[in-house]
Amino acid sequence: MLIVTNGDSAVSALKNAGIPGHIFPWRDVLHEGPVPATESLEAESDVRAEFIAGRGWGPPDRVRQDFRLRDKKLESARHHDELVLWFEHDLYDQLQLLQILRYLGMEPPEDTILSLVCRDAFVTHTSAELLGQWFEDREPLDDAQISLGREAWDAFTQPTPQSWAALLESDTAALPFLADSVERHLEELPGSSDGLSRSERQILTAVEQGHATPGAVFRASQEMEEAPFMGDASFWDVLAGLIMGQAPLLAAEGGFRPPGGSRPEPGFLRQPLDFTTAGSDVLAGKLDWLSLRQIDKWLGGIHLGPSMWRWDPEARQLLSS
Repeated sequence: MLIVTNGDSAVSALKNAGIPGHIFPWRDVLHEGPVPATESLEAESDVRAEFIAGRGWGPPDRVRQDFRLRDKKLESARHHDELVLWFEHDLYDQLQLLQILRYLGMEPPEDTILSLVCRDAFVTHTSAELLGQWFEDREPLDDAQISLGREAWDAFTQPTPQSWAALLESDTAALPFLADSVERHLEELPGSSDGLSRSERQILTAVEQGHATPGAVFRASQEMEEAPFMGDASFWDVLAGLIMGQAPLLAAEGGFRPPGGSRPEPGFLRQPLDFTTAGSDVLAGKLDWLSLRQIDKWLGGIHLGPSMWRWDPEARQLLSS
């Protein structure tokens, strides 16, 4: 049996719960950085490896090798009796699930049983007993789920977001957590009135509420999520953009010092944060942040900058400019 899940922590939790089989992590933050349409999983992995290495999350050669090994493990499913996809309900996991479903739709392992475990709870927050029960209750992965996964992944990788947003008006019952994930990803587009993504807006709101250090802001922002999906390394980059980018909206006392590694030092987590004048005006709705700066950002296949799309969270509607 081959089991693929979202990351190393989930792998450890499943192993500690006594779940049988070979368990390996998928490992990719697909909700950020370029994910353009490609002809193969190998080509997708080349793009993602370049992005991950460019973020400083590993030496380029090692990152590329990690992606190749990961992909080969998935390809090896045709030599196993059963492939189990075990993913959670949040955006991070759902995008990984879609990518794998697209691969299975293109190259199905014909003699391998395909199964799915997908619950609205995090593996690392779940007891070993309950994980064991979920494993026993795993369900067959059917053609409708694979077809919808492939359709959704193709929409996610398009250079414009209309197909992705159209999923909100279609029947996504085969993948019950897909619609919420689509909307949450659309909320990372600049807001229609203030130019802020939802993550950026939550950070400013947390500071306004008195959570005025990076550690406190991270915890407060996570609590604002229906299904938290962003790890701390990604979060620190969003925070850094508000402090160190064009037209900063926040300032750090003594100068902002982003973490240099995967584990930030206590001094980083306790840096005092405060609003700039522009930050107060943007959060109050008096100013559009995009009027003060240029943007260069990838969300799936969408490259914001050369083209500009916004999301109206009130009307749940796409806008182009």
